Amino acid sequence: MPREKQKPMTLTMVGLDQARKELSRIVKKAKEANTRFLVSERGKPQAVVIGIDDFLKNVLKKERASVVAEIQLEAKEKGLDKIGTKEIEREIKTHRKSKA
Repeated sequence: MPREKQKPMTLTMVGLDQARKELSRIVKKAKEANTRFLVSERGKPQAVVIGIDDFLKNVLKKERASVVAEIQLEAKEKGLDKIGTKEIEREIKTHRKSKA
């Protein structure tokens, strides 16, 4: 099955009053047309509206990568990066028993 070609991302600035009046349209366009909306108040950027796919692919993915890197560094500092499979299985089993 061929991959769907992704539409290029566009950025549109809207005022807060306009965003209030047209929120449904803005959300729909953010989702379907890969458009990000920069919402401003008195000419100053205040918020961004993006579609859920854009958020999951570009924002959440980066946050997760950062969290994973922090966990890896912490584990290495504690010497946990050298734990064996049997020890991991034992830890999982102990944790599951404590939850039961």
